[in-house]
Amino acid sequence: MLKNNKFNPTSNNSKMYEIELNSTSKIALLKASEDVSRDLQKFDYIFDCMKKNGVKYNENIRSRVFEYAVLNSSMDLANSMLKTLGEGSIGNTPIQPEYLKMYFEKCLKRDNFDGIAYLTNYCEKHEVNTGSWDIGSFRPALNYYLNVNYNVGKVMVFTKFYTNFYKDRKKYYFNSKKS
Repeated sequence: MLKNNKFNPTSNNSKMYEIELNSTSKIALLKASEDVSRDLQKFDYIFDCMKKNGVKYNENIRSRVFEYAVLNSSMDLANSMLKTLGEGSIGNTPIQPEYLKMYFEKCLKRDNFDGIAYLTNYCEKHEVNTGSWDIGSFRPALNYYLNVNYNVGKVMVFTKFYTNFYKDRKKYYFNSKKS
């Protein structure tokens, strides 16, 4: 039975690539504080095999591409994948929530409000709980865009994220009180 699940780099079976990418992504998450260069190389190898074998990207594979982009700090690719995935079907997220939180933190550090907008839409649509995320990280950027270089678009992105965050926080708070 295990022999059937072994990775075959010449296969064109997308399910096999989904499994391999998912396991690589989870392993990289476990080692997030360490050097993930070997995991990124593994991702690159799998993507190369997929390209050579003409494997098409489905929603699960695009989710792993997003996770790869977050690990690799490739914000343009992450934005593109999240925008596409945010337009997909409603339901549970195929992206692991830890990667969404990492992406949120990287977006704030890089003033990537487009990414925050895509993230907000995605989290709202896929019911990802953002209530435990550090909203205080927004403070310097919000202060800048309200008081120094007014930008209504960026303030509105914050407002939409904050609304979603508050709803999640309220659910989290009231659910924890019931327990």
